[in-house]
Amino acid sequence: MKIALVTYALQIGGVETFLRRLARYYRAKGHDVCFLETTEKGRWSDSFQQDGFRVERILPNPWRSRREHALAIGGFLKDFDLVLLNDAPFAQAALGLLPDRAVAIPVLHMYLTSMVKTASANAGNWDALAAVCPAGARSAIHHGADAGRVSVIANGVEVPESFPRESRGREAGGPLRIGYIGSLNHSQKGILYIPAIVERLLAEQVDFSLDVIGAGPDAEALARGLTPAGERVVQHGPLPNDTVVGMLGQLDVLLMPSHFEGLPVVLLEAMSRGVVPVVSRLEGCTDFAVTDGRDGLLIPVGDVEGFACALKRLATEKDLLAEFGKAAWRTASERFSSQGTAEGYLALADDCLQRKKAGKGIRRSGTVDDATLDDFPYLPVKLVRPARKVLRTLRLMPPHRPEPFLYVVPGEP
Repeated sequence: MKIALVTYALQIGGVETFLRRLARYYRAKGHDVCFLETTEKGRWSDSFQQDGFRVERILPNPWRSRREHALAIGGFLKDFDLVLLNDAPFAQAALGLLPDRAVAIPVLHMYLTSMVKTASANAGNWDALAAVCPAGARSAIHHGADAGRVSVIANGVEVPESFPRESRGREAGGPLRIGYIGSLNHSQKGILYIPAIVERLLAEQVDFSLDVIGAGPDAEALARGLTPAGERVVQHGPLPNDTVVGMLGQLDVLLMPSHFEGLPVVLLEAMSRGVVPVVSRLEGCTDFAVTDGRDGLLIPVGDVEGFACALKRLATEKDLLAEFGKAAWRTASERFSSQGTAEGYLALADDCLQRKKAGKGIRRSGTVDDATLDDFPYLPVKLVRPARKVLRTLRLMPPHRPEPFLYVVPGEP
């Protein structure tokens, strides 16, 4: 099978880790895998090529229209059997150009408004939509996606066959080893709660160490806030995924005080190594992976005292820490293996093919969906902004109204 893994760019993050693992699994099974970048060259693009993968790029040209860009992408994708789209609006617009025999599945990684709109767009030309967590599925359905064509396929990670902690043993004493891994960005990750959490641990004389792995716009503010902790805290900066996975084996707890997430790969990686998650309770996201009080602890968003109390509890109750760690590994093994995820997409694609054979599948339009391409899809990209400005000045076009950053289904927190 020829499989295209399509994205706007191969940047550094959980989506790209997800894509790499899918690609490795499919390649090992004999499938022909190709990555396609559709907006820019990502920072991880070269590493995918070094891993032996074919990476193609069809990037915008300022003197070509968005429609021409979509047409070029559609022409490239028409030879593939399975197309998995990951926040790639130009490719989403081009799905009508694929032959009916091809299976196209947008993957919704997070319930950001832009990502929900992109994954749900051009619905008459995709076969199924896969969300990585229930919150994403609910958002897509609320936005108008056909519930009968929306599935949840959880992210997966490589899980050791046996509990990875028993061979290393666990010290009877010693500090509670806490890790934060991710973007140093407070708006999503809530990292500026960490200094206040650490302050409470110091006040309670909890014996701990903290490793911070990542980079981002709030790195300096975080470093200043953690100064009182001295040598208890080590800030490593960004590290390769393989290095991070190796470091997980030395941690006891993953701290994740996020405001919002999809289904974080790092959370699943930590659980697979027996690291206990102490994370924000995010309905349909973290509570989809973590059962509070069984394989980790879920804390209300922004509850600094709650996070500090949870960490103190795990530092003082070593048997509970060990119990949670083993349960976390078991959860990852049973529900979140990379093999299960990869096979889930193949099973969904096969189900779509069976529907096609039964005459119940979608029929592609043969055209580009201009509605997915924003304003002036026929105008060269270089001229779009000036055209908007002129028309708004003449009051022939309504003023820009920013959309909510997060797509929240009414009735949800």
